[in-house]
Amino acid sequence: MSDRVQLRNGIIYQEDSEKGITIESLKQDLERLLEIQAELKKQKAPFYLLYNAGNTRTADSGVRAQAIYNMSRLQYNRVAVFGIKSIYLKQMAKFIIMGLGKQKKIRIFKTKEQAEKWLRED
Repeated sequence: MSDRVQLRNGIIYQEDSEKGITIESLKQDLERLLEIQAELKKQKAPFYLLYNAGNTRTADSGVRAQAIYNMSRLQYNRVAVFGIKSIYLKQMAKFIIMGLGKQKKIRIFKTKEQAEKWLRED
């Protein structure tokens, strides 16, 4: 089970490891996210995900494919991503979001505070 994924105060917090993002870490995170998703569904609670991408330095094609797969498996209300430092990675993330057709449900923010505020809006 991934300790990088935690449910706190109605929001799921997900962070990259200090080593960055890998296919294996994404697979582990997906297992935990699906468990939390099932818990939230039983409670009829929304699925809000806050993703800290601050340690992400690269994302090869395998990592991108796994990230897309993960997002396609989850039934989220909103996903807020923050902390992306590289313009290249930010553009790649925007491209993936557009490819998923989820521009209204997934957004990228500069700060954690901005991301949390958007997740809590109704």
